[in-house]
Amino acid sequence: MNPFGLMLIPQIDVSIFALLIAAGRTFGLRRQAVSIWLLLASLLTLTMGLSAALIAAAQMIMTAVNHYAKSSPYDFNAYSVMLIGGATLWLGWKLASFSACVARGDRSAWKSSAHYTAALLAVISPMAPFQPIAYAGIALGFVSLAGLEMARTELSRSERACAERPSTRRNTWTEVRA
Repeated sequence: MNPFGLMLIPQIDVSIFALLIAAGRTFGLRRQAVSIWLLLASLLTLTMGLSAALIAAAQMIMTAVNHYAKSSPYDFNAYSVMLIGGATLWLGWKLASFSACVARGDRSAWKSSAHYTAALLAVISPMAPFQPIAYAGIALGFVSLAGLEMARTELSRSERACAERPSTRRNTWTEVRA
């Protein structure tokens, strides 16, 4: 018997693997991050993106293998899994690619991450009655949106602080010459 119990469910194994990869990458981004909240939002965004993409890819591979192993005709079930899996894979990849920019404090990356997270929630939510792991994805999506909201608050606070600070710019070459 497995002492952990959860390690028998492939989706949870893939999600834990995605979290470990995200934590390692976020640890590498810690020097580039403007604040701890942006680093946390980056970790949540990367975890959400990687886990969604890996689970969708695994689901698509399992469906293709089962479909072709049984030599069954192509039907709507296989088509819907491939279509939803492809959309989830693409959205997860986009989230993973924006995570480093979120850590650096890029406002456009924050907006894109929020939009892709909301779109991923819209894709995952209807699957919840049929796939219990979708509830974990929905919860992670809402936690990721909360982290992005905290990062947005931090971004606006740092922009206000930069606007209030007097300029410390030195004279440029053209100003010195004139």
